Amino acid sequence: MNPSQAISAALQEDIGTADHSSISCIPDQAVSAASVVAKKSGVISGTAYFKEVFRQVNPEVSVTAFFSDGDRVASGDKVFAISGHARSILGAERVALNILQ
Repeated sequence: MNPSQAISAALQEDIGTADHSSISCIPDQAVSAASVVAKKSGVISGTAYFKEVFRQVNPEVSVTAFFSDGDRVASGDKVFAISGHARSILGAERVALNILQ
C-alpha cells in the first residue's frame, strides 16, 4: 500500500461516506480557517502527507506549511494554516493531525 492509498483507507475508516456530525451542525456553504500550532518543541515530519489528507477530502482546501520536514519548531509556533470549505476541514483534520503525531 502506497502513502496515498494509506491516507484514503484512513479517511474511509474515520469518516466513511460522510462526516455526519459536520453535516448536521455546519451549513454546506460555510467557509472557515484553522491553524495548527505546535504544543511543544519538536521536529516536523509528514508535511506532504498532511497536505494530501486535505487534498483527498477536497482539493479546493488551501493548506500552507510554515515549516518543512526536518525543521525544528518551538511550542506555540504556527505550523500550518488551512482555509476553505468548513465541512472538508473538519472531515480531514483528525486523520491529518494523526499523521503529524
